[in-house]
Amino acid sequence: MEVNLTKTDPLVIGRKSQLKKLENVSIQVNGTVVTAKKYIKLLGTTIDSELKWSDHVNFMASKVNNAYIHCILCAIIYPLLILKLLWMPIGYQI
Repeated sequence: MEVNLTKTDPLVIGRKSQLKKLENVSIQVNGTVVTAKKYIKLLGTTIDSELKWSDHVNFMASKVNNAYIHCILCAIIYPLLILKLLWMPIGYQI
């Protein structure tokens, strides 16, 4: 199997004190330099170099907050009858 280096993001995992020693890690594979990242996205989950969830939780919280604000705005702008008509097809698909 061949590795696609344009889609490869290495991640150095360790404690904060260990990571300070290895700040700018680069790996050279077949003449292509790949630089280590502080965090990567894997299957929709953000993983950082210290294996903490704070970046992922903050990102998901902002998405939920954005959806909540849109729901509130729809409730203010549209009358209840229109909202029921919009919700019915979505609710029955679930």
